[in-house]
Amino acid sequence: MGGFEGFNFSMPKNAKRVIIKTVLIIDVILLLVFVLANKFLLYIPYDWTFLFPIASVFIVVNAFLLLPFWLGAKRGLVLSVIILLIALAIPLYSSSIFQYEKLRALAGEIQEETFETDLQLVDLNKLPIIHADLARNLGEKKLGEIASLGSQVVAGNFTLQQIAGELFYVAPLEHAGFFKWFQNRSGTPGYLMVNATKENDARLVTELDGKPLNLKYLESAYLGSEINRYVFGQENKLGIQNYSFELDDSGRPYWIVSLYEKSVVLGGNKIVGTLIVDVQTGETKKYSVEDTPEWVDRIQPKSVVTEHLQDYGMLVHGPFNFSNKDKVRLTEGMQVLYNGSECFYYSGVTSVNRDESLVGFYLTNTRTGETTMYKVTGAIESAGVTSAEGKVQQYGYRGTYPILINLQKQPTYFITLLDKKGLIKSYAFVNVENYNVVGVGETLQQAYDDYVEILSRDSGLNFLENAMQVELEGTIDRIGMVMKNDTTIYLFTLEGNPITFIGTTEKNQTIALAKAGDRVKITYIEDLLDTITISTFENLTIQEQQNALQKEDVTHLPNAAQNEGIKDQASESESKNESEVDSKGLTEAK
Repeated sequence: MGGFEGFNFSMPKNAKRVIIKTVLIIDVILLLVFVLANKFLLYIPYDWTFLFPIASVFIVVNAFLLLPFWLGAKRGLVLSVIILLIALAIPLYSSSIFQYEKLRALAGEIQEETFETDLQLVDLNKLPIIHADLARNLGEKKLGEIASLGSQVVAGNFTLQQIAGELFYVAPLEHAGFFKWFQNRSGTPGYLMVNATKENDARLVTELDGKPLNLKYLESAYLGSEINRYVFGQENKLGIQNYSFELDDSGRPYWIVSLYEKSVVLGGNKIVGTLIVDVQTGETKKYSVEDTPEWVDRIQPKSVVTEHLQDYGMLVHGPFNFSNKDKVRLTEGMQVLYNGSECFYYSGVTSVNRDESLVGFYLTNTRTGETTMYKVTGAIESAGVTSAEGKVQQYGYRGTYPILINLQKQPTYFITLLDKKGLIKSYAFVNVENYNVVGVGETLQQAYDDYVEILSRDSGLNFLENAMQVELEGTIDRIGMVMKNDTTIYLFTLEGNPITFIGTTEKNQTIALAKAGDRVKITYIEDLLDTITISTFENLTIQEQQNALQKEDVTHLPNAAQNEGIKDQASESESKNESEVDSKGLTEAK
């Protein structure tokens, strides 16, 4: 230290001034560079909680460079070390070591609910069979149908959204490069929509209300039209996350930007509102979470929800819970799930031991961030996919990430099975509680029927006790049959009923005798399908005819018996007379 003091005091004052001035000039240049870089590239909010990491490095370096010259070597060095310790202490104080209770509280009060009653029964007609990769392929195929357009633009990131009660993947048309943007600075000519519940339903939307679309503010644009730069120019005091491309009820495209602040010193990201940007005009409106328009599906970013739920499960009993008591973690992957008109993030919950057993799952509302816990024991998602793939292993199909659904009050994974080209080949339903119960079929109906049949045979799941079985009587309106896989399938409708019922002779042989006009009684397991496979089939008309014939036979039975009695009496009388004659003849002979 004495040597440093000697160096400090022996240095000429002019030299000290030159060094100090040089450092200050460099500081000013660095600050200017940072401001420009932040405006056009970094986009760090001008709030101390966001600027602290850069500012602390800047201050500590300047302290060690300048304070020894201003205050002397010893005092300057001591003060510099103190500043360094403060710069290190604040992030440490923000960590889970000291703030674990506040970090866990960001997940909110997690309620436990019953799966069977809280999650709506699935309507298979609205089940998203198209996954994100296939949606992109279908969208790009649609875009490629117009050669001139396909060379100018590409499909952007697809977002799953509910529009007018149907699920669609929507994506903006992005510029294919700088020169394509330069030629079309007014914007790209529309967006893509891919129906998530139907195959080959891709749409290219280039007009709205008879007017051409021009999407100007995009991720692929440059200068002031680049969406990140444009949004930072509108809001530079709050954190910005999750640029979600969504359509309002009229089909007009917007960017939904989530705004957040750091609520636990330097950590704990908390969503506080949204910034909605018109993709065409750039008009922006800022909302709180509560006031955000109802057509917006996603306010809470997936990354923020994941962080909150991980802290909630891993920080139970504090940061030093080395025994892992009551600790849980999220399974890999987080899926978007719709329950009626509400959108949720689904995430499985398992123990920290990384086994393949599920202890439950979370559903987090994508607007409010409120989370509900459902305790369901069973297989994690990857185990369910493996089980489904095992059913069709001879074809080498691969399964998509499963979607959790409520199928006949049974927690069930729905999985789409794809070939090597990514095309849909089959569907699978896997029971969460027993992943050996797997229904597979080339159509949703076949997979569903196979699944229900296997469920009904598994006594451990109490399926028949919980299933909603319906008994129905009616008159056959129309009936026909088709052959599939060497099996005769009968389809029929009942008068005044829109449902098409399906039955086979394997379970109901009398269905082969049915015709239009017959009165029948059927039973089936209630669901939301337009086509339902029946469990039992009784032809009441044939039964009435058979009963009438039996009554007719019973009516004639006394006359027949009487005739038989008369014949017997005559036979007995004849035998008696013959006996008397024989006795008389024997007496005369004597």
